Amino acid sequence: AGSRAGIFSHRPDMGSQPGTKQQHPHHGHHQKGHIGQNVMAAEDLSQHRNGTHTGNGHAREHFGGNAGGAALILQEHVHDKHRSAAPRPLVGILLPDISNLFFSSIGQAFLLEARAQGSDAIVMVHGDQPGQDLANPDTLLSRGVGGVVMVRSARTTPEEEDTLREKILKSRIPVVVMDRKMDIPNVKSVLLDNREGARMAVRYLLEQGHTRIGCITGPLEDVVCRERLLGYQDALEEAAIAYDESLICQGDYRPEDGVKYLPYLLGKSVTGIFCFNDMISLGVYTGCRAYHLRIPVDLSVIGYDGIPFCETLDVPLSTVEQPVEEMGRAAATLLKQMMYQPQCAQDRLFLPSLQIRASTASPADPSRR
Repeated sequence: AGSRAGIFSHRPDMGSQPGTKQQHPHHGHHQKGHIGQNVMAAEDLSQHRNGTHTGNGHAREHFGGNAGGAALILQEHVHDKHRSAAPRPLVGILLPDISNLFFSSIGQAFLLEARAQGSDAIVMVHGDQPGQDLANPDTLLSRGVGGVVMVRSARTTPEEEDTLREKILKSRIPVVVMDRKMDIPNVKSVLLDNREGARMAVRYLLEQGHTRIGCITGPLEDVVCRERLLGYQDALEEAAIAYDESLICQGDYRPEDGVKYLPYLLGKSVTGIFCFNDMISLGVYTGCRAYHLRIPVDLSVIGYDGIPFCETLDVPLSTVEQPVEEMGRAAATLLKQMMYQPQCAQDRLFLPSLQIRASTASPADPSRR
């Protein structure tokens, strides 16, 4: 995504590739979306909410400096005919990174659903840097939001976690946390069964005949990463295959991790690699081109997230697909319930699905490689 687009090959003229989708019966269809339009400067937002906005109706961008670093603020544009109406409720969402299509899709789904439910929304981006998701909630609160959705950094230390808990508890405003549990009265969660998703991916590789399956993870201090590693171990245990820690490479959820660890895992004679997100898979693709390896003849690759580009690669990527848009909409609905009907608000748990494409196959006979 963004500046990283050059590391993989698109086939924009080919559309979706045929595939077999293994999914939970309650998993619904969803469409992909992106953040990138309808932007209002922060000062215009303040004027709008006070009924004094005199802008020219064009969307504008504002990068607001604060103690926590620069933050991108996006605001749904309000047409002239709404200026005389009562101010709409304001909610916010805090994202790690909108250059990653997984996060931008969550944000887009949240914005659209919040708008449909009668709210305006601010998006702030903390850059997935340690400590930044501590300062930016303060900035959101200073904008007068009535509730916040947080997509957490994968790199939060225990000390930062404690500080964040204190801030959320002290604020008393409704908070929805994505993919995390926080035992705080004013917090609810939208969750994914990450362990089951990883088990599905590795089980599929095992069913294809792979027994040496490498794994490139995210930061192991991240609870989501640890859940996916447990799913990897579960699948191996089910197949009576011993867990080999030497096949686990700890990355940072970035394409560079795939490039970095591919030669090491090839040296371990793996025939398949399970990547903890699709961005890592892109790096594996890049490394395979450099080593003149054919996917899936020489190596099977499976990712996690199901971001839109997966099916447009030269070899469409098999992946564990999260119902991203459904989760984003659920976050908006849950936040509204917490604001107006807190007695009805309950955590939401979603199940992933396995999208099988051309990047996975039975391991080749070494004599044919």
